[in-house]
Amino acid sequence: MLLRGPVISAIRFRFPIGPLPGNEEAVVSTSYHRVADAIDSGAVRLKEATSFPPGIAGEYTSNTLRLSPVRDPASRALAVHECTHAFFDIARKRISDQNDEAAAYAAGMLYLVLCGLGGSPVSGPYDAARPVAEGLLQAYRAGTAGAPMVDLAAWQALRTYIRAHPSYRHLRGRWPDDTRGYPHDG
Repeated sequence: MLLRGPVISAIRFRFPIGPLPGNEEAVVSTSYHRVADAIDSGAVRLKEATSFPPGIAGEYTSNTLRLSPVRDPASRALAVHECTHAFFDIARKRISDQNDEAAAYAAGMLYLVLCGLGGSPVSGPYDAARPVAEGLLQAYRAGTAGAPMVDLAAWQALRTYIRAHPSYRHLRGRWPDDTRGYPHDG
């Protein structure tokens, strides 16, 4: 229900994936509908988990979503984050690890902002994603049609924060725009 719900239906944004104009990717409500369909068909497995390593609140790997029970806005935002990773994988998107993470944090924070909540489910990257989410909310309120582009300065600040975050230390050798890190193989 989360992935086909009214708040997810409002999520829509574009972000740059390279230096050339027009080299961009989008996250929209149908991205999450596609993940819901993959869960329904068994192409993506959903497993409830009660413990994670420090600094990890959910996980998407090998066509499996591992999430804590989804009961409140914070846990739903974390589920949106992980389902964003799942979308990029099942859609075989060619984006970098850094953009993958930034889009997932932006989507999770946008979910909270659209719910009228300002709190972050996990401090750090979600706090860094707040300016991206708030900029998108302003674009929505201004009546921007389609998927608005993220504020580029806020997007770059989010990417920089993620790169420095200890949870992503293992990816540093491939930053900033290597597309070989996270699987996007369907």
